Amino acid sequence: MQVVDFHVHTKYSKDSNIEPKELIKKARKLGYTALGITDHNEVRGALYTKKINRYKELLILVGQEIKTEKGELIVFGTSENLSNKNFFELLDYVRDNNLFLVIPHPFDWIRASALSRHLSYEEIRKCAEKVDAIECINSRALFDWFNNKARDFARAIGKPCVAGSDSHLLEEFGAVKTYVDAEHSEEDIYEAVRNGLCRIEGKRNLFLVHFKSFLIRLTK
Repeated sequence: MQVVDFHVHTKYSKDSNIEPKELIKKARKLGYTALGITDHNEVRGALYTKKINRYKELLILVGQEIKTEKGELIVFGTSENLSNKNFFELLDYVRDNNLFLVIPHPFDWIRASALSRHLSYEEIRKCAEKVDAIECINSRALFDWFNNKARDFARAIGKPCVAGSDSHLLEEFGAVKTYVDAEHSEEDIYEAVRNGLCRIEGKRNLFLVHFKSFLIRLTK
């Protein structure tokens, strides 16, 4: 059984100050076996974290959270920066190259980057046919309703749920876990999730983390 957080930022995101070395240390202490590093429009944080990770028991999943004109998508499985693609180009590219695609915080309408700010429910449903998983717990959601809506949506369209802390600060990390019934390899984890062999648990973090990450963005 693998224990995964599918949505973590590092200092390579403009609003995060997480040092990859400290993240690895905390992940091992909390029993994680895989981390999805998903910096904003940036893959260098994931590649660097993977490079410095010396522990076989901890996998670094190379990802990126891409902001498009329709909202954000999380992509795993490539070292290529995909931030130059629009929403529909990205969906097609992921399918054509057998990458792993997650919709993060789809119904958190407070965020400008949520798909529900740009697409109708039916449009999201149609696009979600091309994705592998829905983020059903995001620890930065201000209200439980946002996560509950994502979970209900995933069930309605038959897509598996994953959980992401969306950590921008080290203190946030550890709020969620996705348990995946898979071997200890990146591809096995993705395939197991596609087949629904996973379950999630977690909680929301306090609003204060948003204020802190806003200050980080200002200082950078």
